[in-house]
Amino acid sequence: MGKKLVVEFRYFDRNTCSRCKATDENVEKTVRDLRQVADELGVEIRLKTTKLPASRLAESNSVLINGK
Repeated sequence: MGKKLVVEFRYFDRNTCSRCKATDENVEKTVRDLRQVADELGVEIRLKTTKLPASRLAESNSVLINGK
């Protein structure tokens, strides 16, 4: 594969935060769907999940594509 796409989901707590849990489920489904098309185009998609400490709570429930 030539090109890479990194999808990162940053969250504080997927167990008690309903927004984080819903976003996590939607991101995983979307990445699965994208992989079907991306494979045909030679693009590798990687899903990264990052659990944040309380000091970075403001970043919670964020989705980044290639770091942005």
